[in-house]
Amino acid sequence: MANFNTGDIVKLKSGGPLMTVLVFETEWLGAGKGGYQEFAYCQWFDSNGKLQESKFITSALEKAQ
Repeated sequence: MANFNTGDIVKLKSGGPLMTVLVFETEWLGAGKGGYQEFAYCQWFDSNGKLQESKFITSALEKAQ
């Protein structure tokens, strides 16, 4: 389970823009791919000010300071 909630500001552990968590989803990836995994749908503004949205596996995210 993620250590953050809907509305929290997060970032990828590898870097990148700050993003807002919109909603969580649990998805079955298959027994050989870790079984059930939790994903977070996030929104952020890119360097041109355009709103972006994508889903990320929660283990790749951390709460922003």
